[in-house]
Amino acid sequence: MLTIINDKENLATLPLTSHLKEGGGIVMIVSDHPNSRLLLKTYLESSEYQVVLWHTGQNILKLIKDFQVDLILLDMPLQHQNGYQVCRLLKKNPITQLIPVILLTEFFHEEFAIQGYQAGADDFLNKPVNRLELLARIRSLIRIKRLYDALEEKIIELEKTQKTLKELAIRDDLSELYNYRFFKQQLYNEITRSIRFEYPVSLIILDIDNFKKYNDAYGHPQGDKIIKRFAFLLKENIRKVDILSRYGGDEFALILPGTDRTSALNVAEKLRSIIEHAYFPGKNKSQKGITCSAGVAAFPADAKDGEELLQLADIALYMAKEKGKNQSATIDTVHDETE
Repeated sequence: MLTIINDKENLATLPLTSHLKEGGGIVMIVSDHPNSRLLLKTYLESSEYQVVLWHTGQNILKLIKDFQVDLILLDMPLQHQNGYQVCRLLKKNPITQLIPVILLTEFFHEEFAIQGYQAGADDFLNKPVNRLELLARIRSLIRIKRLYDALEEKIIELEKTQKTLKELAIRDDLSELYNYRFFKQQLYNEITRSIRFEYPVSLIILDIDNFKKYNDAYGHPQGDKIIKRFAFLLKENIRKVDILSRYGGDEFALILPGTDRTSALNVAEKLRSIIEHAYFPGKNKSQKGITCSAGVAAFPADAKDGEELLQLADIALYMAKEKGKNQSATIDTVHDETE
């Protein structure tokens, strides 16, 4: 298939790339000599290459992207720019830098080769071009490009796989929240940042009330649905900077960077109220709704490190349960109770 493009045509009418991606590859011929373009086109089409013709360095990046060009034959004399300038432009652009460029010249000499390599050219040919030599060099360079393309695809695929594996390593399967291991590391990180930047960090531990009884009465599959729904509701009602994890079983941990104890208690109450009034699978008019209790502690107001912060939030949660469940408690209320 031959595509002739000139400055009178509208680029929006170009054929779709998918219509061109057949045969030996797509070669762009950039030359302002019609006879030279015609001869090269004839050579290439006889070997099942598809050809894109162009006569100047202008708009070349857009054309290459639209046609997904495999190789460029670049004549030295061009309108407005010479081959060196166009080649440098191509090799500096991340989209086109790996596309092979063959420079064409009638007067090949050492200085030409040096400047061509400095511009990023991959090969050189004298004009008039020998057909067999032309096809051999094009075939070799396109093969190398496709090996690079395949390698790049494998690298991208590997990076995606590694990212997926990393996500799986830090996620809880059921709730799809962060797991306990990731939570402990992030708690340490946030405490370290809190010390460095002198801002508070708070921790909320939330526990689903009477979950064991619910599990025993309705079965583990139904209990799993409750866990998933509970996790979803929490995740949808916190900030992006907050770190929500499944702490274990029916307990969840929420790290609140830059949040003092009073503000954290307000967050805990908001979440508790949302859970109390939310719809859960299997709930009907004769059943009580799902509720939760929360324990809140803050650093550095309550604790000297992450471990103590975790212990104090657990104690506050225990006190909230002891006082009737479906409520939130802070470590200062625990102190009040024990004084």
